[in-house]
Amino acid sequence: MAVLFNRAPCLQGARILLAAFVIAVMCRIPLLAQGPYEEPPLAMPPVLITLGTTPGSPWAVQPDVEQQQLLVTHRGYPQLLFEIDADGPEDDGRFEGITIVRDGIRFEGRLYANRVSFLSPDHDAGRTTHVAVKALDKHLVVRFDGGSFRKLNVVGPDSTVMFEAVFFVDSQHRLGAVLNGLYYVFPSATNTTIILTSRREEVSRFVNPQTHKHYEYFEQVTKVDVADALFGNFQLEGLIERLQLHTHGSKHADVFELDLDHSYKDRGQKEVLLRFLLAQPLVPASRAGAGATP
Repeated sequence: MAVLFNRAPCLQGARILLAAFVIAVMCRIPLLAQGPYEEPPLAMPPVLITLGTTPGSPWAVQPDVEQQQLLVTHRGYPQLLFEIDADGPEDDGRFEGITIVRDGIRFEGRLYANRVSFLSPDHDAGRTTHVAVKALDKHLVVRFDGGSFRKLNVVGPDSTVMFEAVFFVDSQHRLGAVLNGLYYVFPSATNTTIILTSRREEVSRFVNPQTHKHYEYFEQVTKVDVADALFGNFQLEGLIERLQLHTHGSKHADVFELDLDHSYKDRGQKEVLLRFLLAQPLVPASRAGAGATP
């Protein structure tokens, strides 16, 4: 008995795939996008922003609800400013995150068609839905909540992913922070040297505008020393089960990624607790003749 195969569905499926490919090319839609950065932003509802402050705190928070942004200053260090962007790039071309501004130098950069902050929540996990800022006696607490662990790992829980930064100025006038959760750090790609210390080895990498797009992974990293020609020297110290170093090439970006979410994607580490320290001391207001240091 002869068996006849119906070729019509196969031909029809081929036509559908070809049509989809032609539409994608004509509309310039990327078939395989790199993370969320090459994807066109979609309109999203406003992010919930909550504020809290302790009377007498040296930190001053100025919210801009319409722009979904907060500005934070410290009365003891007038050259220091934080710009906290609560929403995604759909309205202002900036991903959510924390931009440090020091002496007019903005710790942020271009990444494809948008801008990213020096410290950013995990964009791969999904959009931020809640940002909480607390100005306490000595600490500024900034927390982002949103997305889902399941977007990072198909077997992960459908619960929100957080990034929290607790900022302070130490006794030597250096800006520091305790960072926790899943997040990215974006150094500048302007002649930057990175020394990565793990439990097994110490390696160094150099990134400049001629560095091509690539990525590599490092296991059980305990310290990251960065000599950044634009942002200055800083250090991250703690335990990163798996760190991805991702450069995008000067055509697409003037920053690169220290991506910590692979600690969860590949190793199950849901919170990466690190101590951040910016090496160059700030100048107190008293020394600048702008009043007394609190």
